[in-house]
This record gives sequence, structure tokens and C-alpha cells, in this order.
Amino acid sequence: MVELAKGNVKLNGLNENEVRWVVDDVRKFVSREIKRGRKYDAFILDPPEFGRGTGKEIWKLEEHLGKLLEDLMILCDGNPLFVFLTCYSDGFSPSLSERILRSYISSKDFFTKFELKIPESPGNIFSSNGACAIFISNKLSLHQINLGD
Repeated sequence: MVELAKGNVKLNGLNENEVRWVVDDVRKFVSREIKRGRKYDAFILDPPEFGRGTGKEIWKLEEHLGKLLEDLMILCDGNPLFVFLTCYSDGFSPSLSERILRSYISSKDFFTKFELKIPESPGNIFSSNGACAIFISNKLSLHQINLGD
């Protein structure tokens, strides 16, 4: 996935040196960054429903997402520029995903939600593939952000 993302950086004419690619257990990484006093402006989250780390650590979306979001709010001093959250679990609807973001982000700026869908043919939707919830701070211009259809 990182190689695919690097290709997207090049396709969009972005500077690859301005992107930090991390392949690590997210909970361990975030914990280290908090201890180091590092700060971040934004987050793109695409957590699995279930996973096992290299040390047999277990990730369960329902159990661990809340603590992860708490820690991410520490990394941005509670003021992210944006947060994108996708969920592919049956229990996570777009509305629930948005409510989760709203419960961790104190700002009342722009929130939106939608289903992730797989198109079957022009005009037909094959299936719902998951949920997406997005927070965007008013510090960013919404006119410069294309959220798609």
C-alpha cells in the first residue's frame, strides 16, 4: 500500500520528501510519538476490523479505536486540521463513524459522512463497502478540497 501511495504522490506532483511513510504498529508508533513530544496536523485512518501484530498483539476495531483517537488528539493538541476515518466493519455505519469522530474532536467545524461504494456499471451500485467520516477544520479552505461524489 505504501508503494501505491508513493505512486499517487508522484502522480499529483507532490514533493515525496514532505511525506513521512510509516509501516509500524499504530498504537506503538503513536505512543512513541507522544513520549517524544512530536506534533501532527492531520490524520488519515484506515484501521482494520481485526489484526495481529508481529508480536502477536491483537487489534480489535471496537476495542481500540477510541484509545487511538484519544492519543491522536494529544498529538495535535486537540486541534487537527483534518481527520479522515474509514471503517469496513459491518457495525460501523457512516453515521456511527461520524459520531465517533465528533466525540473525540471538540471543534464544531465541518464534519461529513458517506458510504464507500463499489460501482458495478454506470449508474448501478454493486454494494456498500464501508463507511467514511471526515472532519475538516475551518482553518482549511473547503473550496480547495474535493470530497468526490
